[in-house]
Amino acid sequence: PIRQDNVVAVFQEAVEGDAATPYLSATELDDGKVINQWMYPTSSESATTPPGAVDAAALMAAVNGIWGGTGDTADVVALYAPDATFHDTIQGKTYTGLEAIQAKVEANASAGWVCEQTSDPIQQDNVVAVFHRFDFGNGSTFPVLAVFELKDGKVITRGLSNNILAGC
Repeated sequence: PIRQDNVVAVFQEAVEGDAATPYLSATELDDGKVINQWMYPTSSESATTPPGAVDAAALMAAVNGIWGGTGDTADVVALYAPDATFHDTIQGKTYTGLEAIQAKVEANASAGWVCEQTSDPIQQDNVVAVFHRFDFGNGSTFPVLAVFELKDGKVITRGLSNNILAGC
């Protein structure tokens, strides 16, 4: 499991009879009790790369570099599939394709946003989850859980959820 503030994320399996369905569980805690819980499926028809073939930590470090303002935005091409989708639930927008994602990275950098990875990534099959904290350039920070779907070693879907975690 990984944790940031009062939110814990862990991969689990729901078992019904002989069938097991893997999912990512994100749980918000308050005073030792669950107050919100979200479940995200981790299986996809698009998983064509064996899980062991992707170095999730290296990929997440590279992705964090471009979103964190320390990398070259041209690196989006190396990290994201041509038809990748980025779901920004913080601002309620979706960006599809390399040009749109690259423009979003550039807009964040020019606005002075800084992204810091605050946990090690965890991975199950073709899904990776990691906590980040965004600084919007005014000193206030915003915790997020980023969930990535991978295909052939590249990001094909990325969802960012704020501390409410809705819509990731």
